[in-house]
Amino acid sequence: WIISVFICSIAFQNCFSSNLFEVDKETLQKFIESKYIKVLVAQTTDCQSLISTLEGWILRLTNNPLSFDNPFLNFKAVKTLAVDIPRVCQVTKQRKPSSAPKKVDVQKSIKMSIEIINLYDKKMKKVFESIPNITASDCFAFCSLALEAQEENVVNENTLAISARFFEKGKSLMKQVTSERVNHKNKKMLKKAGDNLRDAENNSKFRNLCTKPRITFPMNKRGLCKLLVKSNLKIAKVEVLNENPLVELYEDFLSQKELNILNREVSTFPFKTAQTLDEYGDENDVDFRVQLFIDDTESRIVNDLHATIEDVTGLSTDKDDYLQVVKYRPGGSFEPHLDFYEEEHKDEDYNLGNRVAQAMIFLSDVEFGGGFAMPELGIYIKPSPGTMVVWHNVDSNGENDLLSLHGGCPVLSGNKVAAITSYHLLNQRSW
Repeated sequence: WIISVFICSIAFQNCFSSNLFEVDKETLQKFIESKYIKVLVAQTTDCQSLISTLEGWILRLTNNPLSFDNPFLNFKAVKTLAVDIPRVCQVTKQRKPSSAPKKVDVQKSIKMSIEIINLYDKKMKKVFESIPNITASDCFAFCSLALEAQEENVVNENTLAISARFFEKGKSLMKQVTSERVNHKNKKMLKKAGDNLRDAENNSKFRNLCTKPRITFPMNKRGLCKLLVKSNLKIAKVEVLNENPLVELYEDFLSQKELNILNREVSTFPFKTAQTLDEYGDENDVDFRVQLFIDDTESRIVNDLHATIEDVTGLSTDKDDYLQVVKYRPGGSFEPHLDFYEEEHKDEDYNLGNRVAQAMIFLSDVEFGGGFAMPELGIYIKPSPGTMVVWHNVDSNGENDLLSLHGGCPVLSGNKVAAITSYHLLNQRSW
């Protein structure tokens, strides 16, 4: 048994060493001998310290040429050459040695380190001890680059868990740093790693909500239920799925007769090709989604619908607002995103202020898929004709709320049709 594990380990290491960036004395020497670096070594103690580290590694390689074939040691060395020295010693791309490793080489070390952790079920305490003189910068770089390296933005659960552990380790190591200059740089890396981690965790939650068949539910199942009387004297059943930011579900908001009238009205307007967000947050034209826009001034039915929504929600539109109708074919989805405006964009949309809330009414049934999901809140809503969901993009104080992240799950069979209205701050009577 021991011999077989030993053979397996050697074979595994050989596989790694053939893919890892080769850290040898010649590579390190080229960095040390760079004239540009030598000038900065005399000017900054941080750069001098890094060069001293390289000199120590040259001595290590003299005693053992294969020292850096270990993925954990390789990660530390390659990250130092590809990230730390260019940043600390201000080495531009043009002045960097041609043999210098690149970001992709750091990611190879990270990938192989994760494979070792998973294969041998290594404890994270031992992993951190395997990286010599581990720093907060090392941990944040490991977290960010591990997540960025995932194909098609779909992060393996093990990679996500390991990245989260490195992120937490980085935060704990930051507390031990006394240099304000170093901590300033660490804070930038902390933010980037934190953003990457949060995006990856939310994408994972979103996919879990979409792929596990469920009926509509909130994470907090003690949602408040209430009944409202609409202007036509019909009862609207409302469930508060979340209080802050507010998320409300209106079951049977439109009757079958009202649905038929609205769908007939929609059919008189032409659909056009629409855009949707891809996994990288970019907008692209797609063939699985079409949309149309109907102004209040173009349709009495849409104007009446907006009046009814205002009656039960208190959310107001004006004459320039419109109803957006979207249709998704099989394969259609909308990646998780935020709809509030950042500070520099709050004056957009006819100077109506921030986009504070939205209302969406399902106009069709969907055979499989097509749900509405809010990963931060654990909310999933199954499409049902006539049902309306209202969510706020800001908290009770009117501040942009990251918890309002939402998306449309992939349609697996059938068509999904929904009507959406956006509500802007300056149209609201109170907030």
